[in-house]
Amino acid sequence: MRKVKTPMPVEGTPYTIPTSHVLLAAPGVTSKSPEHFPNPSSWEPHRWDAGANTKGEDEDEEKIDYG
Repeated sequence: MRKVKTPMPVEGTPYTIPTSHVLLAAPGVTSKSPEHFPNPSSWEPHRWDAGANTKGEDEDEEKIDYG
């Protein structure tokens, strides 16, 4: 859960989440988004293996580690 520290507009809607709210992430829902996870409903245990190229990216393309 995360407290909203600045008013947060919801893209594509007329809504803004006020600072009096707390948000709850639902990874079980967001992990089903084909925009970020190709074939999200298929079981692919090697999806995250080093060298896996699931989005068709060039292997030489710079990778950013935000961790």
